[in-house]
Amino acid sequence: VMTNISRTIPQLTKLIVDIEEHAEARVPYEDAPYVVEVILPCICSYLSCWWSLGPEKVKQTTEPRVTNVTASHMNSVLGSVLKLINNNVDAVEAPWMKRIAVYTQSIIFNSSPNLIEPSFLPVSERIKIKANDLYSQEQSLKNATRLESSEREDIESNLMKGYEILVRDIYAFEPLLIKYVDIHRSHWLKHSDIYAANLYNNIAEVFSVWCRSKYLKREELNFVTTNNIDNTSMLMPSGKNQTPDALLMKSSHDLSGKQKRKKRRADKEKFTSLNVACMKRLLTIGMNTFGGREQELVQLAKHKMIE
Repeated sequence: VMTNISRTIPQLTKLIVDIEEHAEARVPYEDAPYVVEVILPCICSYLSCWWSLGPEKVKQTTEPRVTNVTASHMNSVLGSVLKLINNNVDAVEAPWMKRIAVYTQSIIFNSSPNLIEPSFLPVSERIKIKANDLYSQEQSLKNATRLESSEREDIESNLMKGYEILVRDIYAFEPLLIKYVDIHRSHWLKHSDIYAANLYNNIAEVFSVWCRSKYLKREELNFVTTNNIDNTSMLMPSGKNQTPDALLMKSSHDLSGKQKRKKRRADKEKFTSLNVACMKRLLTIGMNTFGGREQELVQLAKHKMIE
């Protein structure tokens, strides 16, 4: 029976190649939704489960092996996921971007530091450019005093839509980046890496926009509340997070309307921005690029703020 079933199941390497080709070819989501919605989550779950029984973890003297899953398989899939995210930054229709970080986090624990240049850096660069562009538009709107009210409303509506998409892109990318930084930060601190420094600079610019923009803060809070996302659980090392849709369904059954309104208010009060969490993770990388005098000034500023 198992032999007959195995004939209908595609090979792992074939599926990984299909995911790579899908990302490289920039195939529209509508043409092959099953790749992102079915194959990719299954592969991520499979790899994270079977790696612990693979040749890198368990020495197997008998053939056939229980499994041939290795870290290179995980790195290949992670690279493809980041390419998919990069291809869809600023895409108007990409609902799967809200979910992709949830199931991809499970394969990051074996990631290679070599992924930073080809995979993580390009995404951070595109998000930085988009954030700066939106903030420039926000400032132009703020300084435009002679616009008609209807024209101002249209521009503001488009600006809010742009920030909404930016927040979606951030929540697809930064949960993966935070996990990745947690794993490789000590390596970058011991061995200075120009790409890690560039990554810090990109995220620092996004954080700077977040600090100054009233729209970005508002849209992030709306995104988290609407999708019922718990940033704390998203950043937990276990990676056993529920999808936003699952959490939303659960809360809808468990809470009355009044209770849900109270929960939303409580969530807003305890809300921690993902931009802040990501910046905290990368701050030591940025500090590592400073000289002795600059480090002293930073420490002095820190003590003054504490006082």
